[in-house]
Amino acid sequence: GGQWAMLPLADMFNHDSSCRESRLVENEVLGAFDVVTAVSVRAGEPVRISYGPLTNNKLLAFYGFSEDDNPWDSISIPEADILS
Repeated sequence: GGQWAMLPLADMFNHDSSCRESRLVENEVLGAFDVVTAVSVRAGEPVRISYGPLTNNKLLAFYGFSEDDNPWDSISIPEADILS
């Protein structure tokens, strides 16, 4: 698995589950993280990153919001409830 790190202010970037253009990358030389984007960003335009493949329950619990069209959203239904 991956490693966890505290990244103050990283959650200030706007989240978008479908975002593939921008990401946080560890800069081992500086001992920091960089935001790298493959698209042009104009002054005043928000930079979007994905916080990861999180369900709406986790987004709400950890970040205080949910997404309307979250591709990672799911619901668990116990097998006993389906068969009853």
